[in-house]
Amino acid sequence: MDIQDAMQQGAESMSAILTKHGVGHAVIGGFATNLLGHSRKTVDVDVEIDVESTADLRGRISDMLTENDARFSVGNSSSSSRHLRARTCASSWKHFPSAPLGFPLSSRSSDPAMRCATLLESTRPKSAVKYALDLSDILFLLKWLVNHNERVDFVGYQSRNVARLYTAVGDLIRHWKQGGEDELVQLMESVLEDHDRERVDVG
Repeated sequence: MDIQDAMQQGAESMSAILTKHGVGHAVIGGFATNLLGHSRKTVDVDVEIDVESTADLRGRISDMLTENDARFSVGNSSSSSRHLRARTCASSWKHFPSAPLGFPLSSRSSDPAMRCATLLESTRPKSAVKYALDLSDILFLLKWLVNHNERVDFVGYQSRNVARLYTAVGDLIRHWKQGGEDELVQLMESVLEDHDRERVDVG
């Protein structure tokens, strides 16, 4: 089976099971941007699941998925089934108003923005590749927001790291300014609310 089809089936099954049991969730990351039309390749499906703790994720949620679909497995099982890799995250998401195929989609562009900011000066090959992927996602999502008259949701990002988000966005804008990337600067600023733009320090 083609990897894209396999990811599609896995995401559909997971979403259906979680929805049936009333568990809040959203597809994020590269796969979410693929569903929105981004051409960037990815080999996994990242999902935010609204749980109280990692223990809840490893217990109740894992059992829920494996009991309802035998194709799911957890951990380092020797089974040929595709493994689940999950992490707990803040439960406040920036939801897109229209989600293809019925998936709940979200993009908290804070995480890739933070990663980009920390990797800007890195010369490690892995970091350079990761930066390119993150930047590709950020640019796609910024353009998506512009085309749909949306803004980055700083207020809805309920996290202790929200201050770091403002710093990361400022670092990214400053990096683009230094590189003469005026169009990228304008793109980023166009999706910021006025009060958020004032809080972003670009030096």
